[in-house]
Amino acid sequence: MVHNGSISVQLSKRATSELHSVYTAHTEYNPDLRCESFDLDSLSEEVITLRKNYLEKGPGFVVVDNFWNPKYSTEQGKNGLLVLSQLFGGLMPQMAATGLLVKEVKDRSKSFDSDSTSRYSDSKQGGGYHTDGAELPPPLPAFLTLLCIRPAEKGGIFKVISAYDVHDALVEKSPESLGRLYRNFHWDRRGDLGPNGEETFEKPIFSYQNKTLTCEYLRRYIDDGYKKAGVVQTEEDVAALDSIDSVLYDDSIAYNILMKPGQLVISANYYTLHGRTSFEDFDDQDSKRLMLRTWIKDKTQPSYSQQKYAHLI
Repeated sequence: MVHNGSISVQLSKRATSELHSVYTAHTEYNPDLRCESFDLDSLSEEVITLRKNYLEKGPGFVVVDNFWNPKYSTEQGKNGLLVLSQLFGGLMPQMAATGLLVKEVKDRSKSFDSDSTSRYSDSKQGGGYHTDGAELPPPLPAFLTLLCIRPAEKGGIFKVISAYDVHDALVEKSPESLGRLYRNFHWDRRGDLGPNGEETFEKPIFSYQNKTLTCEYLRRYIDDGYKKAGVVQTEEDVAALDSIDSVLYDDSIAYNILMKPGQLVISANYYTLHGRTSFEDFDDQDSKRLMLRTWIKDKTQPSYSQQKYAHLI
């Protein structure tokens, strides 16, 4: 279930009834579905409440226990997730080349350690605290959704950490390294090349947007970015990255969620980092671990304010 004080909620009967109309409108995935085509008054109101109480303050994420039911197909689950995501904001493609809006997160037998184009979400490896879309130049997705269709046979615990908790710990533990994290690093684009074929780009880990502290991180993408850019990391670079990792892998500040079918995690992508433990999968193809994911952009201004750290920029 949900451990370490994590917060879970139930959608109302009215909201799940509205979702039922979305699930049953089509038997196949329809990327052209629009939320305006359905009567979603209750669901829309509950989305506003979720944003206000969990995403724009508090832990920065929420677990919705009853979003999907196995009586619906995976394809119908995609439709429901697509429509819900539109209530939060505009969907972002997860691959620029294909325009993919709803991704099936599953083990694709990729070697995250040896394949410099593979994505974390295509492997069964653990670790790797990160923000989604870290391989992209800003802006990153404002929100991330992850719907459990099938859990793994063993492992695959979803882990979430507040970026503010990480930042606060670094202020106390390693302020000299924190300043380096506000300056640019080289990042690997993981095969999703830039407009002129660029394999890498530069951005910081911590930054401010409209006086709001934000975080973007996935160390492997930074290490590979330096290699592809032909730049050697300095001692200061390595020390700064080691300092953030030393905080991230302190489990005392992490929320652990062993997701069950139908549960949906929604997180504020700039204000949380997430990862998972490694997992072992079932042999049967139809029983293997499967999650559905969307990335959401948001036009509204975030409510967080961390001006007390402005002197570190």
